[in-house]
Amino acid sequence: HVFARIAAICDVFDAATSKRVYSDAKPSVQVLHEILRHHESAFDPVVRQAFFEIVPPFPIGTLVTLSNDFKAAIVDFDSRHPCRPRVK
Repeated sequence: HVFARIAAICDVFDAATSKRVYSDAKPSVQVLHEILRHHESAFDPVVRQAFFEIVPPFPIGTLVTLSNDFKAAIVDFDSRHPCRPRVK
């Protein structure tokens, strides 16, 4: 059922981004990247795409440090590439 497929991806995201007795919480962007790359076939592709469209890895305005050590602010995100936000 579609609700089970929605619940499955939400449950994985919540479990991975929450602190547990047996593990620390992971950053949202890391979990989204893992869902996209390592668990691609585990989730309904339509549900997964909808999830990425409503759960951005970085909220707009979040300050981040880029891989080249420059500081930037998140200004937008592309649901097709959620782990690569537009920065300024």
